[in-house]
Amino acid sequence: MNCGGCETTIAGALNEIDGVLEAKASFTEQQAKVKFDSSKADIEEFKAAIEGKGYTVEGIEVVEYTDPSAEPTE
Repeated sequence: MNCGGCETTIAGALNEIDGVLEAKASFTEQQAKVKFDSSKADIEEFKAAIEGKGYTVEGIEVVEYTDPSAEPTE
């Protein structure tokens, strides 16, 4: 990413993917963060969306998130 416009382009591409709950990109941090429903979207889709806009994906880190307001399942 080279500027704030890049943030908008990348976040927009990610937010268009079905199953993405929230996507943000940061020029200063040189990364994008995505909250998503793993039953509807996957990392390969994110990579393809970013590369489709002309950017390179240099690494992917997955961090598991559990909604604290979600009811526990048995």
